[in-house]
Amino acid sequence: MSKRIGSGLISTGRHAMHQRSRISTFHAALLALLGTVALSGWISFPGKASLETLVQPLKHRCHGTIVLYRARIAQYHALFMGKVKTGSYGRAMSEGDVPVFTETRDAEGKIKLEEPVTAESAYRPGSEMPPPESPLVKRKPPTVIIETARQTPDPGKPRQKLPERKTHPAIVRKPVPARMEGLPPVKPMVWKHGSRDRPRVALSFDSGETNAGRDGCNRLIDHLVATGTPATFFLTGRFAESYPDLTRRLGSVRHFELGNHSHTHPDLTGRSSESVANEIMRAQRVIHRLTGRQGRLFRPPFGKIDPVVKQVVAMNGLQTILWDVAADDYRKDVTGEQVKRAVLGGVRNGSIILLHMHGNGSASCDALPSIISGLRSRGFELVMVSSLIGDKALE
Repeated sequence: MSKRIGSGLISTGRHAMHQRSRISTFHAALLALLGTVALSGWISFPGKASLETLVQPLKHRCHGTIVLYRARIAQYHALFMGKVKTGSYGRAMSEGDVPVFTETRDAEGKIKLEEPVTAESAYRPGSEMPPPESPLVKRKPPTVIIETARQTPDPGKPRQKLPERKTHPAIVRKPVPARMEGLPPVKPMVWKHGSRDRPRVALSFDSGETNAGRDGCNRLIDHLVATGTPATFFLTGRFAESYPDLTRRLGSVRHFELGNHSHTHPDLTGRSSESVANEIMRAQRVIHRLTGRQGRLFRPPFGKIDPVVKQVVAMNGLQTILWDVAADDYRKDVTGEQVKRAVLGGVRNGSIILLHMHGNGSASCDALPSIISGLRSRGFELVMVSSLIGDKALE
């Protein structure tokens, strides 16, 4: 009997406790709802202004926390995407990877965050600033030189000879020419001479063979440089590769002009346009690589040309140059006197004179001083081929 009475009292007490807890929870929720409604401005009551004054800093603080977390999330997203693009994703992150925001307040007391300017944030594609250095680049630490106190030598002890230090010659790097760009197409024309109205002529030299002879070529160049005579040299790519020093020397003289004479000096007539273009562009690239200069003139080997060659040359931005005075100086049985008579006897206003750098160049070298002095004594002005055909184009 007593057990039943005790269990009944216990169950009654538990029921009363549950009822009180429900009432207290309901009261708390009701008070929170009323407070929210009151602070939102829907109702007014005495002391509301003072309550808003107390709660306002808390609202600003909550707003600042939300802004801070949003900024941090955006910053981590940008950092993650940057690592994915640069391929450094997965590297251990250091403290300097994430910038620290500066917290400021405006006139109303609201929190504002200012992101510090870093190398990564300041760099934008297309800007003048250099891009940030990749974290994957490992640099060697600077060498620290520790100076020690010098010891005064003892005059009584013999002086120890140090091993001789080997000195290496300084490495001189040659300037790399700019990348060759394609020339715009020109009108397909064949030039044999310039204007007949002006006493101007041009000396041109073909170098088609690889056994041109270094001594003969240097003799020609020395005399042209000493007399200040402009000249145009039509080089093959094979000659330029065989004599890179001579090619560089020709390219270094300002009043010399370099032209294209194909790469291997073949007969280009009857060939496909692809084969002709390959011969022209191979020579063009070799000459540009050695001298940094890009010629705009082309002389076909053996002076042979057909409509395909004429069109391909023009499409590659080159002018086709022939001649109207030749001395056959490439023949071994021709002397310097014969070369001189052939040139001075056939020259006219606007003539393009054809000479060669073949063999040892003895015939051309022997005749060249007399040819230059004879042309100038007759009132002819010696110019480059491009200047000569420029006069003709202006007519």
